[in-house]
Amino acid sequence: MNKQSGYIKTIIFLVFMLIVGIPVISSSEEREHRRGGVVDDLGFKPVSESNLCDQPMLRLKLPKGFKAEAIIDTTRPEQANFATQADMNVMDSSERYLFQTHEIFDAALAATVSSVTRFDLHTGAYDIVATGLVATDGLKATPWGTLLVGEEHSNGGVWEILNPYATDVKVRRDALGAFAHEGIVVLNNGIVYVADEDRTGAIYKFIPNSYGDLSSGSLYALKVKAGDVGIGEWVLITDPNNARVEAKAKGATGYYRPEDMELGPDNLIYIAVTGSAGDKNYGRIMRLDDNGAKPVIQVFANGYYNDGKYEFTMPDNLVFDKNGNLYITEDPSGSFVTSTNRADDVWVALPDKDGDGMSDGLYRFLSIESCGAEPSGIIFDSTGKKLYLNILSGEPFERNATYVITGFHN
Repeated sequence: MNKQSGYIKTIIFLVFMLIVGIPVISSSEEREHRRGGVVDDLGFKPVSESNLCDQPMLRLKLPKGFKAEAIIDTTRPEQANFATQADMNVMDSSERYLFQTHEIFDAALAATVSSVTRFDLHTGAYDIVATGLVATDGLKATPWGTLLVGEEHSNGGVWEILNPYATDVKVRRDALGAFAHEGIVVLNNGIVYVADEDRTGAIYKFIPNSYGDLSSGSLYALKVKAGDVGIGEWVLITDPNNARVEAKAKGATGYYRPEDMELGPDNLIYIAVTGSAGDKNYGRIMRLDDNGAKPVIQVFANGYYNDGKYEFTMPDNLVFDKNGNLYITEDPSGSFVTSTNRADDVWVALPDKDGDGMSDGLYRFLSIESCGAEPSGIIFDSTGKKLYLNILSGEPFERNATYVITGFHN
């Protein structure tokens, strides 16, 4: 058969397919279909739907080939007094110890349980690192070997754990501001970024006077010239103990509950702005570039309502894998979740390879099971093959667990 005849037959076939209503599939779509929906940049087929709220407690819906093992579970007597409401996770450099904050908002109760703990991944032993803090949430290691812990309440502070292998060797770093702390990013040069988890919360940058010394320095709030995206500037906060009021007075840009913050492999700072589903603000992942003369902030991924189904709502915690994919826990919870009968999910956003500023794709990685619970504290080990994830019940002394998830092929 000659080439001209082949072309004519191909055209006739395509016209016939269009007339009878059969979709024409591109070669890339054919490859994806033959591979069973596996996303090339992830190496697995995403989970298509959220778990329903009537699933058994602490059961996860995972992609094929992945496994989850509960390494900490409050139903185990030896862990019950330590593990309640474990929120954020950090591993030490040896990757033997898992540090956790415990988010107890009631001050009287917080005084009776651990605020920060250390879990030995080799032996299963638990130890207390800090006590007496309220609503401990944010947790990051510093380049100089300490831990920074944020308290998530209106007058909360950042506490520095000076010795993570002792008990209560800590100091409050007032220079980083008094407000609802969760997100913390510490650069290798000693600069610290934090955010106020308020409905008009600002994003802050702290420049210490001396490297590794957070007792003194300059605190700034981000002020965007128009709206809440685009080019901005850093305005000085002269009274860190009154940072929220001063930031608003000086026109700092307010975001709807900025929570976790992560430094990306591109040296940009990613911020989970949770929003509120009740206010039909489904949240966003913002990306802050503070490497030039002026800071620039833009939207990297959006929460949205799609085809009658709620998808990717109220992002909360963030972590990058070794390939630059951003894993995101969501936390709609409460009456919004019970009304939709769907549980919270963990999503993964592909990096921005096409240069438009937005993620190149957003996919559901896993779904938890209980309407009253949320996923949190998501981190990878250094190999990128183990993902640690907490499930908070939403109430102290209800069942909580920490999972290690395997099945990644990096």
